[in-house]
Amino acid sequence: MKKSFSVKTAAIHGKDVKKSYSPVSTSVYRSSTYLFGDTSEIDKFYRKELKFEYGRYNSPNLEALEPKFANLEGAEWSLFFNSGMSAYTTACLSVLQSGDNVIIGNDSYRRLRGFCTNNLARLGITTTVISMDDLASLPAAIRPNTRLLVLEMPTNPYLRVCDLEEIVKIAKKHPYLKTLIDTTSATPLILKPLSYGVDLVIHSASKYIAGHNDLIAGVVSGNCPELYDSVVENRHMFGGICTPDNAWLIERSLKTLPIRFREHSENGLRVAEFLENHPLVESVSYPLLKSNPEYKLAKKYLGDLGGGMVTFKLNGDKHDCFKFIDNLELFRLADSFGGTESLVKHVAAISYYNYSEAERQQYNITDNLIRLSVGIEDSCDLIDDLARALAFVGTKVALAGGA
Repeated sequence: MKKSFSVKTAAIHGKDVKKSYSPVSTSVYRSSTYLFGDTSEIDKFYRKELKFEYGRYNSPNLEALEPKFANLEGAEWSLFFNSGMSAYTTACLSVLQSGDNVIIGNDSYRRLRGFCTNNLARLGITTTVISMDDLASLPAAIRPNTRLLVLEMPTNPYLRVCDLEEIVKIAKKHPYLKTLIDTTSATPLILKPLSYGVDLVIHSASKYIAGHNDLIAGVVSGNCPELYDSVVENRHMFGGICTPDNAWLIERSLKTLPIRFREHSENGLRVAEFLENHPLVESVSYPLLKSNPEYKLAKKYLGDLGGGMVTFKLNGDKHDCFKFIDNLELFRLADSFGGTESLVKHVAAISYYNYSEAERQQYNITDNLIRLSVGIEDSCDLIDDLARALAFVGTKVALAGGA
């Protein structure tokens, strides 16, 4: 049987099962525990000849999902968790110990940034935040006790793209420094960080991987056996394993991931180009806009698929943004991204509601910043929806100016 397939084929086919009456689709195994045939099998389990004992450790549905995803990621192993943050925190705690230092990009996911700067500090672990605008400062930021470098690509909400190859070269000069990157916004279809020498890759599987806004999950992947042992043992310890039902849903969703992500990306680029040319839009962030200062890097690492997240600044204030959002029909007001339905959110009001004005300015979170999660609806309908809402705001602005 052919050992290597394209991503479209690999996303559908897992183990080669050809037994008569075998189901085409994996069944759901809802069980908290699994039977031993007799006492002789106890030893077999601990010699890893048997795979299932208790639901906090493994399940048949994860056994079906994890190797398939590892194949897509180009990884030796993948481990699924009950959320992206559970995957993040478990991976970090599998590498770090008291006295260590971690480096994180300032445009990384705010909850991860908060975990590093606040929660890890309680364990005696320091955090250095570096600017995504000045990655040349990375070598100077690395200390003798720096053990983990955490990055995101493309970032959220500004969709920044860094030169991953060069960053890994810098990190590899320090034997004890591990690299962890979140590529949720890219998916393993277009960006495989392990091929560049990254140690751990994280995804919020709630987003494009599951893709239907109906579950929460996360995944950690890697090639190093020692890191696998540490992450899997901590998953056993912390209990953050993905449930059989969610594992089943994710495996099902993987089959359409290549098709969905291409639709997201094509729609995302069309929406970004429309917004870029609209007089009421101050600026647009999207990796594959030719006006993007990081366009060449985006083409290098993302190819022709930039995903469905588009962030823009409206020519107006918070009140104008709310008017725009309230007059959308297809883009629904909700957090998250990567699902089939298009969503919109006001970043400052939702994600940074408890930050002071000074803190929001520090991360360039302005009152006119809006994030779109472009779904897989017809792009003409989505653009018409945006145009109508912008026209409403434009009318209100004109009336206010005339008064």
